[in-house]
Amino acid sequence: MAKPIPDWLSVSVSSIESYKKYYLSGRTEMAERQFTRALLEAKKTGNPEILARLYLIKMAVTSATLEELETKEYERLNALAPSPINETYFAFLSGNLTAADERFLPDQYRSFFKAVKERKNPISLREEIEKIDEPLSALIAVSVLTRLHLEDEAILKRAIEISSAQGWERPLLAYLRRIKGYYEQRNEGKKAKLIEKQINLLEQ
Repeated sequence: MAKPIPDWLSVSVSSIESYKKYYLSGRTEMAERQFTRALLEAKKTGNPEILARLYLIKMAVTSATLEELETKEYERLNALAPSPINETYFAFLSGNLTAADERFLPDQYRSFFKAVKERKNPISLREEIEKIDEPLSALIAVSVLTRLHLEDEAILKRAIEISSAQGWERPLLAYLRRIKGYYEQRNEGKKAKLIEKQINLLEQ
């Protein structure tokens, strides 16, 4: 017979999933409430490795929206209970691939990770993004490329497609702004203006 799932774990997992949903849809206050709830439940274990993992999840979600990573709480907790799994994911999110150990990466990123380390061309990298079925994981992978300045128009368009299909306003705006800047740097003013109209529509 399967072991019963501890209450703290059930509530924490449910809350962190709600956090993701609210944050990506732009409902920051609701998202923070859910994250705090997940954290309070996980604190009942007294296990800093579990708490560090929650902060990593939060970092991954904000990374998917191209925000700066807030690392202080994760680093404090990881110092109390160093974990190669957590440290590899942190390095991956930060774009520090030399410090990431492929063995400890979540399965969905391993092929992508290899392609980036081998400095494959943008077409190959986009194909790797396409292989990642889970939408949030795909956006996280794209965010790693942006940290390494390896994105191109097609990769950014893919992130926009994913965000739009999911109804995730926060990453959609982030990637629209990113591709607008991409076009402006290349003096593609017509394309940049079209993107600006999309941004204005979302912000109305």
